Amino acid sequence: MAPEAEKGSSSYDGTLTHAWFLEPSPGTHHEVLTKAGLENIANHKYVPGAYTHLDNLLNPIWTKLTSLLPMWLPPHAAPTLGGGGCGGRD
Repeated sequence: MAPEAEKGSSSYDGTLTHAWFLEPSPGTHHEVLTKAGLENIANHKYVPGAYTHLDNLLNPIWTKLTSLLPMWLPPHAAPTLGGGGCGGRD
């Protein structure tokens, strides 16, 4: 590895080697969002999509199946455990 340039030398460009990748270097002013972009986010209203025919067909089935699960089971555990049998075997 090459030695790092000393601060004040002609090859020092002001970047930090240990800085986070997504954060700007200290002293630089890079706007991630413009003021118009911030206003758009502040004024955004969520509009949910409509149910499809397949949703209407399968929702009663999913509701019945989830009522069979114990209440102490975390929500993310059901698909994790259900997908456990999908692992390949030789």
